[in-house]
Amino acid sequence: MSGIATNIGSGMSCNCVGTLHGAESNKDEVRISQNAHDHFLISVVGHGDAEREKIRLSTQHMWQHVRDVLHSAQYQNCHRLNEGQQYTFAMVPSALFAKPTNAQVRDIVSDIFRYKEPAAEALTHLLCVPNMPSLMRQWGVDWIAGLHHPIVDKCGDPLVLYIGLHGTHLQLQAAWSYPHMLWHGCGLFLFCID
Repeated sequence: MSGIATNIGSGMSCNCVGTLHGAESNKDEVRISQNAHDHFLISVVGHGDAEREKIRLSTQHMWQHVRDVLHSAQYQNCHRLNEGQQYTFAMVPSALFAKPTNAQVRDIVSDIFRYKEPAAEALTHLLCVPNMPSLMRQWGVDWIAGLHHPIVDKCGDPLVLYIGLHGTHLQLQAAWSYPHMLWHGCGLFLFCID
């Protein structure tokens, strides 16, 4: 598709490529690299039930309807990362798209970059990385969205999760997954490589 660039975009540098360690243990280790498209790649290892429970019970970084989504059977059965398994995610800049809607981003990412949709738990995992707020400020982005298979909330609305940067901390939020839903501002779309 013509007119689609593959570089990171202005304000985003690669001097943070390496390994980030969480404050408590190597369970929070996140490896960052770049691929041939100059997209940042984040490699993480899936957490166990204890870590998931810690995330779900957190009230500082989540809205109530997001907590409801995380407790849903759909999330539990379809969107969890396997404990001990390594996953690699590509982060595609929203600046690559003229008007980034859910449908446009999914189509282009699938056709051009051949990335796969992630499990929603990838977002909750990144929420626990202490370095993520400073990285997002360094990259000049306000949010990281996972265009995963939608999760239906209690009202029947299909949602996708995203991380929003609020001052010095991150907040897990949810947006409609309707195809025409337009993403505003500067952000990154998270997709799975393996």
